[in-house]
Amino acid sequence: MIETDVLIVGSGPSGASAAALLSSYSVSNIVVTKYKWLADTPRAHITSQRTMEIFDELGVIERVMAHAVPNQYIGNSVICQTLVSEEIGRIKSWGAAPNRVSEYLLNSPFEVCDIPQNYVEPILIEKAAASGSIIKFCTEFISFEQDLSHVISTVKDRVSGEIYQIKSRYLVGADGGRSSIAESVGLPFSGRMGVAGSINIVFKADLTRFVAHRPSALFWMLNPEARVGGLSVGLLRMVRPWNEWLCVWSYDISRPPPKVDEEKALEIIKKIIGEDVDDISIKNISTWTVNDAYAKEYSKGKVFCVGDAVHRHPPNNGLGSNTSIQDSYNLAWKLAYVVKGWATERILETYSEERVPVGREIVRRANKSLSETKELLTVFSDGEDEAALDIEVIRGNSERNRDARTSLARSVLEKSNEFNFIGIESNISYKSSLTIADDEGHLVSDGDLENVNSIFHSKISPGARFPHVWLLYKGKEVSSLSLIGRGSFSLITGASGEHWIKAAEEWSHRKGIPLSLYQVSMRGEIQDIYFDLANRCDFHEGSAILIRPDGYIAWIGLPDAAGGEELSEVLFKILGK
Repeated sequence: MIETDVLIVGSGPSGASAAALLSSYSVSNIVVTKYKWLADTPRAHITSQRTMEIFDELGVIERVMAHAVPNQYIGNSVICQTLVSEEIGRIKSWGAAPNRVSEYLLNSPFEVCDIPQNYVEPILIEKAAASGSIIKFCTEFISFEQDLSHVISTVKDRVSGEIYQIKSRYLVGADGGRSSIAESVGLPFSGRMGVAGSINIVFKADLTRFVAHRPSALFWMLNPEARVGGLSVGLLRMVRPWNEWLCVWSYDISRPPPKVDEEKALEIIKKIIGEDVDDISIKNISTWTVNDAYAKEYSKGKVFCVGDAVHRHPPNNGLGSNTSIQDSYNLAWKLAYVVKGWATERILETYSEERVPVGREIVRRANKSLSETKELLTVFSDGEDEAALDIEVIRGNSERNRDARTSLARSVLEKSNEFNFIGIESNISYKSSLTIADDEGHLVSDGDLENVNSIFHSKISPGARFPHVWLLYKGKEVSSLSLIGRGSFSLITGASGEHWIKAAEEWSHRKGIPLSLYQVSMRGEIQDIYFDLANRCDFHEGSAILIRPDGYIAWIGLPDAAGGEELSEVLFKILGK
């Protein structure tokens, strides 16, 4: 029997990132996947600032950027009838809008970029393997049994046919939207699966002459023949500029998925582009379903589920792989602290407490984007036949034409939330035993994530992400985020917080648990050189900010507190040690 601390089933973004993170924390882990390699299609692509921060912590940011399409080439979402027809409108996206760009610059040292899943997965899996993870391809997960101390999983080598067992302290189900682990462990779900059917066609064709002057990751086609997700909308997505593309069409979900051959695929592509294009090469054709479901619990016993296994939704907003990777980021350090004996298993209960509200809200947000698209289509509809779009209604000078243009402008404004999701990414505020504060100390309560989708904040608050500011560290300008995380709690105080540093040093030495300590002062190694911590984030130089390994604020010690006794009590509450 093979033994490991953590068995991870699935090598997608959530499974690969979980492995890379656990190995970076020196926790043994094995990844099994029934496939012989990683993603063979682009799938997820928009990569958020928060995810880029995690990639930076893993040390893969340069490799990601080498393969990513930078923000300057994805900042327009174009609305038209076909690619060659007259445009209907554009939406500044992913932080490119002049009235939004400052928020994104204040939020993170990284920009939103576009890197397809089939480029991300090899980077993460390579990092995981290089750091100590064991990766087993062609290995099918069959079943598991758990008791109070271990999980015994049965797997099958799909090459040799050998069936064997893996004994682990914990099992992580990263096995996608049809997760057998989530089903086997009995996670309760809310919502519906299979609400609409879609077809993906990946193809190569040089479309430079149609798009280079209006660079975008997404071209939306208001086309009655392209009924995606039950809507008269087709989609052309840039995979590689400007010669590799993904075309999205739809099929009737009440019937079995259609068999689309190359001839049919070329016919669909022509409808999306609007004219014949030479040298089209079809790379892949696949079908998928639009889902609207989320788990109300993410774990049972020693089994934890991450990613699409627990939140299943359409790709709108680009929240899928980003949320999946952040699930793993939340879970991995907690598993590491328990495995190393630094915390009791009680902290593992906070994984569901903290991430379930996030999963629920991103499912709602992604599906709300579909309803916003439906609202946009009513501008062109006569109210009787949704498919009968009248694009010309916005072009004349009659009262109806003017009203249609007014409605279009309002609908586009609402739709812009889909392409600028900074709030739902960065305003998450966790409430659990790992964040200690009065109710008034939390910026966002459960169920409010949707309402802050378009709001940016950078205040220091228990349960919120520690804000990014530019600091001077040993004479070099660095992001505050570069000082925290990496598997360790951090304590940051100011020039009047010497007693906090002393108390933290004594606690760390006594418990044998690492604690990164930073004192921000005018003459010290770290300077708030732009005074952003003080002026924008409300940092008080006598306070102590205790930050978790995932960058979220666990607790704030007040300037007049004694130091040692209070800090020890807080850490005991958090870690149970």
